Amino acid sequence: MIESFKAKDAELGIKYANQLAGMNNSSKNIEGKQEGYKAIKLLDTKKASEAELVAAFKASKNATAIADYAALNKLIAEDQKADDYNTAVRKASDSDLLRSAQRLYRLAREKEKPDAEREAGYQDRDLTFLRQGLEALSRRFDPKVDQALWELGLADVRKSDKALVARLPKSLQTLVKEDVKKSPATLAALYKDSVLTNEAKRLELMNADRKTLEALKDPFMQMAVASFDDSIKLEKAEKDRSGRFQKIRSIYMQAMVAQRGKEGKVVYPDANSTLRITYGTVQGYKNRQGSAYGPFTKLEEVAGKNTGKEPFNVPAKELDLIKKKDYGSYKLDSIGTVPVNFMADLDITGGNSGSATLNAKGELTGLVFDGTIDGVISDWAFDPAFTRSIHVDARYMLWVLDKYDNATRLLDEMHVKPAAPAHH
Repeated sequence: MIESFKAKDAELGIKYANQLAGMNNSSKNIEGKQEGYKAIKLLDTKKASEAELVAAFKASKNATAIADYAALNKLIAEDQKADDYNTAVRKASDSDLLRSAQRLYRLAREKEKPDAEREAGYQDRDLTFLRQGLEALSRRFDPKVDQALWELGLADVRKSDKALVARLPKSLQTLVKEDVKKSPATLAALYKDSVLTNEAKRLELMNADRKTLEALKDPFMQMAVASFDDSIKLEKAEKDRSGRFQKIRSIYMQAMVAQRGKEGKVVYPDANSTLRITYGTVQGYKNRQGSAYGPFTKLEEVAGKNTGKEPFNVPAKELDLIKKKDYGSYKLDSIGTVPVNFMADLDITGGNSGSATLNAKGELTGLVFDGTIDGVISDWAFDPAFTRSIHVDARYMLWVLDKYDNATRLLDEMHVKPAAPAHH
């Protein structure tokens, strides 16, 4: 849908570029995980491992572990059922203006409490970020696109089970049950009558109290007010499940680690959502289709990828430097040119992008930013043959700073080359 708007209006493409890139990245990640999931027969492996573990618990008469295992499965089923409902709520309310109204009303409600008792995201320290989010809406929002995306979400929910739809907040139920042909006009009227399309008004409402917002004749704010109790109930239920999950999973994992220890095995550490240091070596690999890739990509391959069109539109100045083989002091002799990216067998996950890559001496060699499509399944099962992280090489960064940007002051500050003369 976004691509169709982008094709007609380049400015809309710019406004929704981040959202589009995010969805493309997520889609690519999921596809890669599905391929890896099938290729290594992950489900069969996990089922066999689980059956073996439960059998060991029973053999050792570990009643606590067996009970926790049953409780964990029951909680997983509960969570999956709740996820169906949460997804329906999200799709039925998939509008940036509605989300803005919900944030503003939640802020007004939270400000009735002492600052320390407010929900994270609504304390005084968070107001700058909240304001920035409301301001950013002007740069990444268009009523036509927002309405079209919302309509897509509503169309999906209309296909849902009737019992699930009946549980939705009344204001969302009304939109879901709206006649398909009349729905676009109904949504268009909401945008036309809303003051939230105005940035100044949105920011002004950050200072409004609860009563002011409840009296505001704005359709999005009225929806936010009407669905507030439901959203809080949903939030509390999610927190409750999360707490129960954390408690049961922690005890179960301890039992698993202990049992595997008895068997002389080690459980792969789960460092998700924590600071981590991972180590390995720079190396290429052969993908699942049998194509081999070396550890480095080269400067000339940047030019070879150039199409002159986004996203492969290499600047003319860079193309000229590459053509002249103006490598400066950043050439890697083993490949005969400047290295752009390199691969390594490091175990990374979402959120590691931008992390420093250090060599054995603690020197910065690059920044990690991606992984191979074959390696994204490593969140579930680390396969050393296919898991490769991708890093931008520090030499390419310096080459761009030096040759392309002429950022000599930065280079001097980092002592990358001798200090420039005083008159420079």
